[in-house]
Amino acid sequence: MLAELPWWGGGLAVLTLLVALGANVLALSAPFMTLHEAFEQPYTYSLPGAAVLMWQQRLYVISLLIVGFSICFPFIKIGGLLGSLLLPLSARGRGRLLAVLGAMGRWSLLDVFVVMLLMVIASHQWAVSTQVHVGVFLFMAAIGLAMLVTECLEAAHRRRHQEGPPPEAPIVRPVAIAGWHGVVAMALLLLALVGLVVAATTPMLEIEQFLLRHTQYSVVGAIETLFESGAWVFAGLLAVLLLVVPLARLLPAALWWCLRTSPRRRSQFVRWSDRAGRWSGLEVFALALLLVVTEGSELIRTEAKGGAYLLIGAILANTLAFLSIHRVRRIRLPAETAAAASPSGA
Repeated sequence: MLAELPWWGGGLAVLTLLVALGANVLALSAPFMTLHEAFEQPYTYSLPGAAVLMWQQRLYVISLLIVGFSICFPFIKIGGLLGSLLLPLSARGRGRLLAVLGAMGRWSLLDVFVVMLLMVIASHQWAVSTQVHVGVFLFMAAIGLAMLVTECLEAAHRRRHQEGPPPEAPIVRPVAIAGWHGVVAMALLLLALVGLVVAATTPMLEIEQFLLRHTQYSVVGAIETLFESGAWVFAGLLAVLLLVVPLARLLPAALWWCLRTSPRRRSQFVRWSDRAGRWSGLEVFALALLLVVTEGSELIRTEAKGGAYLLIGAILANTLAFLSIHRVRRIRLPAETAAAASPSGA
C-alpha cells in the first residue's frame, strides 16, 4: 500500500505506528495505577499487573479481557497495520483487514474504562482511593494513534478502490424508499437518542459496601466526579466517547431520513456514520460497567441501577437503527439500476 500513498503520507503512517508501538511497550512496564486501601500497604502495578491484581481479586473475566483487549490486541493491530502497508496484499484483502482492525480498535479501551469506573467509585471514600500514573496516558496515546492511522489508511484505500453509485441516479428522501422499515428505523433512532439523554442523567450504579458512602453515579455524575477530583483528561474522554460522539452521530442520522439525497450521498453518510461509530465508547463502557458490577464485588461491591439498563436499551436501539440505515443504503430504485447499467454510469 505504500506505493499507493504519497511518500510523505506513507512515511508518516509508518513513523506514527512505530511511535504507537513504542508507547505501547512502555505502557506495559510503566506504573499504571496505585490502589490505596485502609489498613493495607499501597499497591502500584503496571498494565500486566492490573490483570494479575484482578485475577488475585477473583475478577477472572476482567483479568482475561484485559489480557485480550488491552495487552495482546494493540500489538496485533499495530502489526496488522504495518502489514497492510508493507505486504503485497490484494485490494480486497487489505480492505477487509483495515475494516476489521478499525472496528475492533476501541475495544482496547476496556481497561481504561474499568480504571475510570474504579476511580469514580473510590472518589470521596475514606477506606479506598486510586492514583493513576504515566502508564495509563502512554497506553491511551498508543491506542489513539493506532486508531487514527487506521482511519487514514482506510480512507485512502477507499478513495483508490471503491466506486460509488452513478451520479445520474435520482435524488430521493430515504424515508420515501424505505417504507415501513424506515418508520421503524426512525423510531429506533429517536428511542436511542432519548434513551441516551435520559440514561446519561439517571443513576447507573450505587456503592453497596459497609463503611463506604452509598453514593449513586450516573454518566454525567461520573464525569463531574472525575473533573472535581482533578482527572480532567479522563473526564473529557468520558464526555467525548459517551456523549459527544454518540449524539453527533444520532442527530444527523435522524435528520438524514428526511433529506433528499442521491445514492452516492447516502453511501457517503453511512461511511461517515460508521467511522464516527468507531469512536463511540458506549458499548465498551457498558461492558466495563457490567464487569465492575458483576465481577467487582471482591474489590468494591456495587449495584446496577436504572441508568445502566436504560444505557443498554439505548445501545440496542442505536445498533438496530444503524443496521436499518445500512439496509436503506443498499436499496436501488429502477431508475438507479438503469443509470448504473448505462454507458455514462459505468
